[in-house]
This record gives sequence, C-alpha cells and structure tokens, in this order.
Amino acid sequence: MKNDKYNILTTKKLEAGYKSVALTSKLNLGLERGTLTSLIGTNGCGKSTLIRTLSGLQSPVSGDISVLGQKLDSLTAYKKARLISHVLTDSDYLRSITVRNMVAMGRFPHTNFLGHLSSKDWEVVEQSMMKVKIEHKRDSLLFELSDGERQRTLIAKALAQDTPIIFLDEPTSFLDMRNKIEIMELLRTLAHTSEKAILLSTHDIDIALQTSDRIWLMNSGSIISGIPEDLIISGKIASTFRSDAFTFSLETGSFKVGHRGAKGINVTGDDGMAKKYTIQALQRVGYVLDTASPVTVQVKPVEQDGLTPDRHIAEWRVIHERKNDLCHSIEDVLYAVREIAVKS
Repeated sequence: MKNDKYNILTTKKLEAGYKSVALTSKLNLGLERGTLTSLIGTNGCGKSTLIRTLSGLQSPVSGDISVLGQKLDSLTAYKKARLISHVLTDSDYLRSITVRNMVAMGRFPHTNFLGHLSSKDWEVVEQSMMKVKIEHKRDSLLFELSDGERQRTLIAKALAQDTPIIFLDEPTSFLDMRNKIEIMELLRTLAHTSEKAILLSTHDIDIALQTSDRIWLMNSGSIISGIPEDLIISGKIASTFRSDAFTFSLETGSFKVGHRGAKGINVTGDDGMAKKYTIQALQRVGYVLDTASPVTVQVKPVEQDGLTPDRHIAEWRVIHERKNDLCHSIEDVLYAVREIAVKS
C-alpha cells in the first residue's frame, strides 16, 4: 500500500543521467518523511547519479522532481538549501577546520546576507553535534578525526542545516564494521525522531537490509521500492545480485560465499552452532556435503556447566575406514581430513 500523503519528495517520469544520455528509466518515486531509505544496486548502475539529480546538484535528462509540492528546478539555490542537505563522498571539506565550525557551515542558509550566526544558530550547532555524539570533538580539526568521526561531523552539518530531506552518497564507505553499523543505526534514529526523509546509497547490502525502513532496488535503470522483507521473500534481492561466486540465503536474509568443491564429505550430529560452523569451514576449503562419502565427521556438542571459555563446545570424530580421530576444534578437523586426502 502506497502512502503518498507521507511523501516529502516525489518524481514524475524522471530520467537521471548526463546531458541527453539517460541512465534510468522514467521513474515515479516517493520519499517518505520519518523514513530511512537505502538505494542499492550493482556497481555502475547509476546510484550516485540519481542521488545527485534528486539533490538538485545536476539536472535530470527529463521528468520532474517535486519537494513539498514545489518543482525542484523552479527553486533558487537558497530555497533548495533550506529543503535539501547532502553528504557526498566527494565533499570537499576543509581539513584544517574545527568540528564545531564545520557543523556551523550548515546554518548558512538560515543566516542574513552577512552570514553571521546568532546565539540560536550556535545552539542548533551544539544540539546537532550532540545528536550524532561528536560534541566531545568540537574543537578538534577534521584531519585529526577518524573516518567514523569525520562522517558523524558531516552528518551533524546536514542536521544543522535543518532540512526535511538529507541525501548521503556511500556514507559507510571506508568505515570498519562497527562504524558502518553505528552510522546506519544513527541515520535510522535521526529519520524516526526528526521526521526527516533520509536517502542514502550503499554497497553494504547486508547492513542496509537489516537497518533500513525502505529499500530502493536499482536494476537496469529501473527501481523497485519496498520494505526489505518483501524484497527478500519475493526473490528480487537474489535475482538482482545473482552470481556464481555467492548466493543469497532466504533463511538468513544475507549473502553467503559460494565455495566450489569437488570433494564429498559426510557430517553428522545434532544441528547446532558447532555443526553449522564445521560445515562452513569444510565448504570453505573445498568440500561438499555427501552422505555417501567414505569420510564422516561426527559432531557431538559438549554440555557446558557455566561460562568457561577454555572448555570445548563440542567434540569431533573424523572417521575413514579404520581411522577414528578425536578432535577438539574445527581446525583439528580440517587437519584430519586433509591428512586423509593426502594419503588417498
């Protein structure tokens, strides 16, 4: 069910591209308030071009973009800056500026022609830093920050601009896993608490599917819009990112590397974490599951009597003809089956 009444931005037959070359089909899209939307798709499909077009940083090939009922191409730069803020990967920020002053730059659309910030403006700056948890770095220079801290600063600048829409192009690029997840969670929280429409492009698909309210799935110039779960169970995610190198698991809603193996092995035992990761390790080194294999790995979980990390969670037996080796780790299992392969 479409909720058009919640849309802050809409497009009508929008073609994004360069000059007369369109990279997208005629898109009719709606960006909802209070929603984190992730734009995903394969490399080179036009995600960044679409973000820049929706931001008003480049003109569409054809079609219309409206923000709160106003045609984007009819607005002055000043009015656009009061409606849309953006954090782009090619943002040319000054590395020798303090965090506080960088965030303050977001207030310029709200100042007079002299660009003087009032006490109210500085209050907004302070609140924006606090919302992204970067206020403790207010006096630090940008070049002194980590990548995650720098990204939080740029998001704070967009917040200080106080627009109903925020666009971000690859905000989690070059971040470690912790910062990727924290930034995505932060953006979702900001969308919900501030009733802003936040759209970002990303290649971190697994994280986007777990944190986004809505997904724009871009493929061959068209976009399918839906909540992550609908796109997963419909097979749209799997078909868009189909590859011989990996598969998309409907069970886990994530990608799994598709190791090719020619050697068969049988794995028995109660289903559980120990068995799951035993199979994963064996597949990684080139084995496929085969109940008729002459090599069997038996997995027997060991009952725990408390939090004792030095104890084994399972015992393994690698059985082959007259061989029956007891193993105390998955690594031991890999050594045992490799030894069998060498002697065979």
